[in-house]
Amino acid sequence: MNPRLRLAAAAACAVTALGCGGLLGPPPGIVSVNVTPDACGAWTATVEATGNGDSLAIEQDGAIVRTFNVQGTQTFTATGTAAPGRTTTITARIAGVDRSTPVAMPAVDATLVLSPPEGTFALNAPAPIDVLLSTPCTITNATMHVKVIDTRFANRLTMWSSDPLPMPGAAGTRVVIPAQTTGLFDVEVSVESGGVPIAHSTAKLYWGNPDDDLDRDGAEGGLNGSDCDDHDPAVSPLLAEAPLPNQKDDNCDGRIDEGTTAYDDDGDGLTEEKGDCDDADPGRHPGAKELPDCRDQNCDGTADEGVTLAKSDDPYEPNDSRAHAIDLQTSRQRSFTHEITSVTRDLNDDEWFKFYSQDGDWDSWGIDALATGIPDGSTYDIELYEDGDYPLQTLHVVAGSHETLLQRGAMFRDDSGDYFLRIHPVKIAQSWCPVSVSLTSY
Repeated sequence: MNPRLRLAAAAACAVTALGCGGLLGPPPGIVSVNVTPDACGAWTATVEATGNGDSLAIEQDGAIVRTFNVQGTQTFTATGTAAPGRTTTITARIAGVDRSTPVAMPAVDATLVLSPPEGTFALNAPAPIDVLLSTPCTITNATMHVKVIDTRFANRLTMWSSDPLPMPGAAGTRVVIPAQTTGLFDVEVSVESGGVPIAHSTAKLYWGNPDDDLDRDGAEGGLNGSDCDDHDPAVSPLLAEAPLPNQKDDNCDGRIDEGTTAYDDDGDGLTEEKGDCDDADPGRHPGAKELPDCRDQNCDGTADEGVTLAKSDDPYEPNDSRAHAIDLQTSRQRSFTHEITSVTRDLNDDEWFKFYSQDGDWDSWGIDALATGIPDGSTYDIELYEDGDYPLQTLHVVAGSHETLLQRGAMFRDDSGDYFLRIHPVKIAQSWCPVSVSLTSY
C-alpha cells in the first residue's frame, strides 16, 4: 500500500474506531532466515517476511543478491555462491528491519591424484608427473602449485617451486619437474581457489641409479654407500633411531637402540630395562655406593640411606661466618667466573665466600650471581656484601629460579675491592643437598 494511503487509512480508522487491521495488513518485518550451504560453495536462503507492498532485499556480505515485493506474509528464496572453507553473511532487510545469518561454507570435496605416485628417474632426466583433480564440484579461478622438497634436510629444503599453474582439468595436467641430484624427494602439489586451499597431495620421487639405492630411502647402499641395510627403507643414515627398542640400527651409526630403554647410554653396564634409574649418569645404577648428595645412587628409591655425616664432612667448613669466608683467590684476575657448589646441613649452615673484584676502565664493572641449582622444596637468600653489616644486594631464590643477583658500578668511581658472597638457607627440604651458584665479576 502506498505510504500516504496507509497513513490516511490509519487516521480514518483511529477516528471511526473501525479497527482496520485487515486493511493495513501486518507490519513489515522478518519472520525467519534459513540458509543452507552445499558441498561445492553454493548456498540457498529461504526468507519469510511480512509487508504491505514493501521491498525485501536479500544481501550477501553487504551486496544485494535479489529484491522482492512483499504483500502480507510470504516466503522467498535466493541463491548464490561463496568461497569454500570461509564464512559468508546473508542478510534479509525490509523497511529498516534486518536479520543477518553467518554461514560457514564447507571445504570442497576434492582429491588430488598424482601419477606416478612413486617413480625412479635418471640423474639428468626431468620427471613428468600427471595431476588429476577429482571433485564433484565445478571450480573456477583455481590454481595449482608444485614444490620439490629434499627430505634429507631436517628443515625440508625446497629444491624447486613452480609458478602458479592452471587448475588440473578433468583429463589431468602433466607437470614436468626438472632433474634433481641423487636422492629421495617429496613432490608436493596443492590447489587453491580464491586464496582458499581445496586439495593437497604428496608423492615420493627418486633421482639416481636404482641399483645404488635398492630400498628407495634416499641413501645409497653398496661398498661406497652409507645405508647399512639397503633392503629396508626404515633403516637409513637419514633417519633417527626409533624411540622404542627394535634390535636394529635404524640410523646406521653402528649402535643398536641407543637412546632407548634397552641401551646402556651412560656406559655403566646397565640399561633402564635392567633397573638403571638414570641412564645419563654412570654414577647412578643398582649397586652403586650411596653418596651424601640428596640423590638416589643405587636406584632403590631412597636417597642417602645408610650415610652418616658430621659437620667435619662438609668440605667448605668452617665458613659459616664472614670471618671464616673461603677466599676464592681472585686478587690478580681482571674478570672471572667461579662455579660454587656447596652442601647445606641445616638452617644454621651459611656459606661465605670472599673474592676481590677489580673495576675496569669506563665503569663497565659488575658482579653477577646466578643460582643455577636450588634443591626442590628449598629456599635460599643469595647476598652480596662489601664492608658493612648489611648486604648490598639480596636475591631470594627457590627451586627452578632463573634470576640473577646484579651489582653495577657508578661512573667515575673505582669499585675495586673485597666482596663477600653469602648463601643463606631459609628453608631446606633435606640435609646435605647441593646448592650451585655461578659467580661472575667483570
